[in-house]
Amino acid sequence: MNPSALLLPACLILVPQEPGDSPPAVQDSVTNSHVYPFTSTIELVDFDSIQGTWTINDGCLLCGTKGARDEIQWRRALSSTIKVQIETTAQGSCGIELRGSDGEVLVTWNRQKCWYAIERDRAVLKEGSFARPEGDLLTITLQWSPPSLSVQFGADDACSVILAEPAPCLLRLSLLSLKSQAKFQKLVVERSSAQNTSTTLLEEEHRLAMDRAERLGAAGEWEKAFEEMHKLLPKVPPKKWRDELPEAVLDLFTRAASHLPRMRARPPLQPLMEEARVVSEDESICVYLPFRPQWTATAPRLRRVDGNPVEIRCSSPPVSIDVFRYDQRHNYWFGEEPKLQFVGGSSSAALNKARFSDLVAEHPDRMVHFEPREQDRVGGEIVSGFEIDYELKKTGEPPRRLLHREMTLGHRGNTLQISILGAPEAVASVEHEIQWLLTSLELRR
Repeated sequence: MNPSALLLPACLILVPQEPGDSPPAVQDSVTNSHVYPFTSTIELVDFDSIQGTWTINDGCLLCGTKGARDEIQWRRALSSTIKVQIETTAQGSCGIELRGSDGEVLVTWNRQKCWYAIERDRAVLKEGSFARPEGDLLTITLQWSPPSLSVQFGADDACSVILAEPAPCLLRLSLLSLKSQAKFQKLVVERSSAQNTSTTLLEEEHRLAMDRAERLGAAGEWEKAFEEMHKLLPKVPPKKWRDELPEAVLDLFTRAASHLPRMRARPPLQPLMEEARVVSEDESICVYLPFRPQWTATAPRLRRVDGNPVEIRCSSPPVSIDVFRYDQRHNYWFGEEPKLQFVGGSSSAALNKARFSDLVAEHPDRMVHFEPREQDRVGGEIVSGFEIDYELKKTGEPPRRLLHREMTLGHRGNTLQISILGAPEAVASVEHEIQWLLTSLELRR
């Protein structure tokens, strides 16, 4: 075995055939082993802590709590036949659970008492004693080949049970600590099944890489997440990535681009950004859309300075973002009489006051709240604005609650207004994508 493979938590090791062996005539069996020496905390990404506190410390997987049933579950699916080997120095009660949709198989043991039990659906099938191991380590080997389950403790002979029909379909593997603060020094899982083809194994690697990247990103470790994200790229030209990659993966790439500015010029972010790049017709504004294909933009042709140089839409969930440019040579009027005058090129605060007056006049009895937006930067310019929500009522339709957010900024004499409109829950769900749009927006002239 390649020693470097032991350092990887999800390493895939294909077991070669002997020269004289030949595959079965009917099914092509694929065997793969996953070895966990529990020497690095990165190995924990292949496990879910269901109950209790589990850590890797001093070369072992340690349960730090002493609950009645602390559990850590392997995140990979089991195959129709499996072999599990565990090395442990724990003196108290521990266990291995194989769980499926139609039941569970549980093997428990207590090294101090040298006693074991095999259960199916909480009914004891077999129990007995095993010889006390000479060294510190106790090795437990479990093999499942329906309908037979065999378990071996140390150098003892394996004990077997035949599970009554129908044999359970076992899907998940868990390690248990039963009031003992268990320690596991090593875990080896071998899967063998005609269903474990290279395609399904690749899909599993993608799923786990996605899970690891999401966890690392949630913990703020985006550089490590970025390394995992390289495993998610399909073998198609970069121009097709937005069409080929799942939504969740594209959304993760958008988050990474927001947190890793220096990585934007490198693959895979650089080709994604090229495909998401939108430039206004007069080349005054450049914006990078979120990578999900639900985001689209148009750049209308303007015959005058004021107007919408860029219009951005998200189809799922429905959210619209419009950029409007005011001409500094013109005057604009807002609200009810006496109308508020805004001169293009004036301060953002003046436009905010005028626009808010206009919206109050448009929705006088439907205002829910007003929330000033703190100053921030968009395209290198300081912005300010406000946020309101209200009910929009149309004849024959149920009222719809909408959130309206506006931000204004000055740039080279003109004033830009960015309007965001959508249901409050829709805007909240794409808030990170809106922030990406705003931080990536470039004002060129």
